[in-house]
Amino acid sequence: MWGESRFTALTFALALTSVVAQVTLDPTKCFTLSTNGTQYLDSTNSVMEIQSHPDRAALEAGTDKGVRFHFPLGEGGWVAHDEHFVGTTIPPSDWKTELSLGSTSELATIHLTSSGTKAYLNSGPRHYVSSSAGVSSTEFDWDILEINCLLS
Repeated sequence: MWGESRFTALTFALALTSVVAQVTLDPTKCFTLSTNGTQYLDSTNSVMEIQSHPDRAALEAGTDKGVRFHFPLGEGGWVAHDEHFVGTTIPPSDWKTELSLGSTSELATIHLTSSGTKAYLNSGPRHYVSSSAGVSSTEFDWDILEINCLLS
């Protein structure tokens, strides 16, 4: 009886942990997109690049706006950075972070994976943000975590 109760409690705790870890793309919140725990998508001179940030707590306490993205339309909506949008030119080259809704570029959209703990960014069916922040024809799943907003 005691062993069964502990097993039930452990199962409940594990289920709760997996539910808590899922992300909801709240339009009023900001998020980071990273890989390997320290490699973050970062806007540098209006172009997306990978920047290393080994200390998450320092990143959250700091003023680096480049790693903060938000999604005004939620799941499937545009990827925004500060007051602009992320996209690529036609034909695709770098991912830019200073685009407007009326631009002639392909704007990126956000999509959560089935686990709800990762996301991929794409513009159309063949243009994804790669693990090196380039334009790729292959989906790459980023770790997505909420971070405080420093929007203008």
